[in-house]
Amino acid sequence: MQRCSRIHEPKVRPRRPIEVGCGVERILVALRRTTDALKKSDDSRRLRRGDRCPCSCFVRAHVKKCDGLRYYLFPGGGVEPDETVREAAIREAAEELGLRVAIDRPVAVVTFGGKEQVYLLAHSIAGTFGTGTGEEMTGRDVSGHGSYAPVWMPAGRLCDADVRPRAVAELVAGCVHGGWPSEPLRLTELARVRKALCYVIRDGRLLVFRHRDHPEAGVQVPAGTLHDDESPAAGAIRKCEEETGRFGFRIARRLGGCDYEFRDTAPGFKRHEIHERHFFALQPPAGLPDRWSHLAEEGNGDFWFEFSWVPPRPDLVLAGEQHAYVAQLAVDALGNPAP
Repeated sequence: MQRCSRIHEPKVRPRRPIEVGCGVERILVALRRTTDALKKSDDSRRLRRGDRCPCSCFVRAHVKKCDGLRYYLFPGGGVEPDETVREAAIREAAEELGLRVAIDRPVAVVTFGGKEQVYLLAHSIAGTFGTGTGEEMTGRDVSGHGSYAPVWMPAGRLCDADVRPRAVAELVAGCVHGGWPSEPLRLTELARVRKALCYVIRDGRLLVFRHRDHPEAGVQVPAGTLHDDESPAAGAIRKCEEETGRFGFRIARRLGGCDYEFRDTAPGFKRHEIHERHFFALQPPAGLPDRWSHLAEEGNGDFWFEFSWVPPRPDLVLAGEQHAYVAQLAVDALGNPAP
């Protein structure tokens, strides 16, 4: 079932370093294990302490420009070729949290993108929380993908915040008071794909298009997948240019974001993934006509798009729930009242 749900971004602030006594706190450490061999990965996972969870807060570098997302991961990382999973968990906890931990047992194995991520329950035996020396924990964007900051999060808020993977967040929230599983649970996490969706407004009207040769695709707005190192704002402008064949679009403001569960049922396709959507209001270049057609080169072929302008009324329905933020436009997103 497809759905579009708003992303919650709670204000969880990093705490000052906390001195940890012997065996008084518990941590879930997450590691990645490929199905063919254990190897190093730059993708991390994070999280827990009693009934509070030390999550690493991942902030993309451009979040200060108001076009990025903040989300939370569990402490952990890749396994070096000469390490066991437990040894890697201990090293990652020291690097990211500044804690020395002892591993209790694995509690979950999550399949994500064809690979397995192992989550282990541990307890801290020494160290000072917040003193991790890992390169990614410096607060600087050293990799081009963002920076991290360790924070404690109440377990009761794990399912309200954007904590990833979602399946593990739900597991931890339930096990804090209900007890941990005796055997590792097998879980599956859907792949996440970043998308930019564009609301281009001119004189109070919204730019939309239809597929000339595929009317069943419905009414849509310019949108598409972001490149790996591309900011959502830059991606929004690029997709407008690619799909309309026109240039000179400008970002007016970011409207918000939501997750959309996508399942492709078309013949020959078997995709089931989460679309991490970023919605933007944009100003068009001068001189756009009332109607025009453009042959757009998409990842799955070339398609004729037929463009027109419509009032962004609250009851407007777009394909794939692209209308999630249209109501904001109807109440004057760009200072121009909808007719």
